[in-house]
Amino acid sequence: MKPDRVFLAVLAASSLFLSADAQGVPKADWPETSFFRGNLSRTGLYASEPLRDEPALAWTFPIDRPVRASAAVAAGYAVIGSEAGVLNALDAASGEPRWQFDAGAAIVATTAIADNRVYGADLGGRAWALALESGEAQWTFTAEGGIYASPAVADDTAFVSSLDGNLYALSRDSGAEIWRFALGGEAWSSPAVAGDRIFAASRAGTLFALELESGRVLWSWEAGTGIDSTPAVDGGVVYVGTYAGDVVALDSSSGDIVWSVSLGSAIYASPAVDGSAVYINGIDGSLHALDRETGEARWMFEMGSPAYSSASVSGEVVYALSERGGWLYALAAADGIELWRVVTGYEGDWRASTPVPVNGMLFIGSNRDGLLVFRQAN
Repeated sequence: MKPDRVFLAVLAASSLFLSADAQGVPKADWPETSFFRGNLSRTGLYASEPLRDEPALAWTFPIDRPVRASAAVAAGYAVIGSEAGVLNALDAASGEPRWQFDAGAAIVATTAIADNRVYGADLGGRAWALALESGEAQWTFTAEGGIYASPAVADDTAFVSSLDGNLYALSRDSGAEIWRFALGGEAWSSPAVAGDRIFAASRAGTLFALELESGRVLWSWEAGTGIDSTPAVDGGVVYVGTYAGDVVALDSSSGDIVWSVSLGSAIYASPAVDGSAVYINGIDGSLHALDRETGEARWMFEMGSPAYSSASVSGEVVYALSERGGWLYALAAADGIELWRVVTGYEGDWRASTPVPVNGMLFIGSNRDGLLVFRQAN
């Protein structure tokens, strides 16, 4: 499939702006929860039918730019905010607006959906829980600094890392603080949860494994440089990228290094992990597939421009977004062969929005066109 053919097909589809039902969107059940990077362990792996062939545009929704958050998609809702400070809740199948929430400050954190609530945060330092069906505020907590990281919600607790250098554990029901832990520096990385542990890092360059219930330190690892990458936890291993360009695999029980590989450029993106490989890109736009057991290189794909956004995986397809030009790529997970690409708009802003494949559809935030949603062409 030639890229120009895909581009023309998407332009034609966008001009029609048909409803999702008219376009024949799959009717499978929506997931009940949504978390940044697909799950609480932040693996970037989604249980959705992959888009293997040329996609069509199902619907779009205009959002004031810039858009750095990713969409949260669950229970028939698609929820996304922007630096304009407004959170939009939309019908996930059609894009029809359901409600808006004015946070009063820029929203760069991807929201979480769980237990019929939306958990989010803003750069004003507030974390909040909203009713999913109405957007009505259930509680608000104010940290001592802005919040860039996405919340995690596990058991009876919501966890939020802040630019004030703290990881907060809050009551899921009331927002009351249960405990806090000093990470040593600004936290742009989102916390990951696996079992009875939470893993969190900061720009000070330390990755911590903490006891979920108490915040007690179980182990820590010093990167020697900053960490913005959100750790991914799978199969007893924590995978994370660093400013120095290293992808590091650590034993989740002990913190011992399993393997470490240099990509040659700073890493701000988060790793995606499936049953065989780790997919992660450097800021230079090179997307790498590494053997998850050894770190050995499997393949590398050059996106042609810098990349801040993280890759996502569904089935045998890897999705990745380049900065300049705003190209969204679909690659074969096995060998990195390009399956298709579409342009999603470029306005000169760094985009942290990641591709979110859910229910046979692909959601991506655009700094030019708001929220774009693709589906498999008929």
